[in-house]
Amino acid sequence: IKYNTTQPFDDIDSWDVFNLGLIPPYVVGFQGALYHNGFVYYVPYFIEKNDPGSFVLRYDTSLDFRDFSAWKGVGHWGAYEDGIVVGDYLYFSPHLDKKNERHTIPLRYDTTKHFDEITSWTGVKLGLNASYIGAAYDGKKIYYAPWEDDDQEGSSIMVYDTEKSFFAKSAWDFISISNQGYSDAGFNGTHIVFAPCWCAANPTIIESSKIMFLNVDTQEVSF
Repeated sequence: IKYNTTQPFDDIDSWDVFNLGLIPPYVVGFQGALYHNGFVYYVPYFIEKNDPGSFVLRYDTSLDFRDFSAWKGVGHWGAYEDGIVVGDYLYFSPHLDKKNERHTIPLRYDTTKHFDEITSWTGVKLGLNASYIGAAYDGKKIYYAPWEDDDQEGSSIMVYDTEKSFFAKSAWDFISISNQGYSDAGFNGTHIVFAPCWCAANPTIIESSKIMFLNVDTQEVSF
């Protein structure tokens, strides 16, 4: 769905809808979108039981919203929730793998390369059983918001140093916290601010209903 911000919000003609079901196999669910240099990238989330994986869907904003040629998809990936744009790279926040299991595999796309070439995409298996939703950038490091972790009672903020290789073990750090259930993050100049998500259907994460702050200089966590 697309809204023309130059037109009245309550005018039906200000809105446009395109049915992705018309261009299979891209009929999957998405969770978030990223923009870079004239393209909108839809973050893949939902994977059917028998699907080989998900697709990152890209829309070329220079073309009409309902133009079939404006849309292109690349896969097969796991399930991701939101992400962040840093320079010429798109970083996708890992949530589930292709089998809908909680395996942490951060995904990165190099926008200087062709969208549909496999070498343009990089996934890193970190050997964790944790899910993340969203990320924030402080000018050097990317901080992934922890949603749930099968390896511990709490969870860990996942941190990637963008000045190091995506594959380097030393590029990744983890800050353990007692809570879980965060669903995105932002940077206010001094702290990474994590948005809490408490769901009434899942009372086990009620203690995670507090906004969390991470001081990027001291790495101190506060609520």
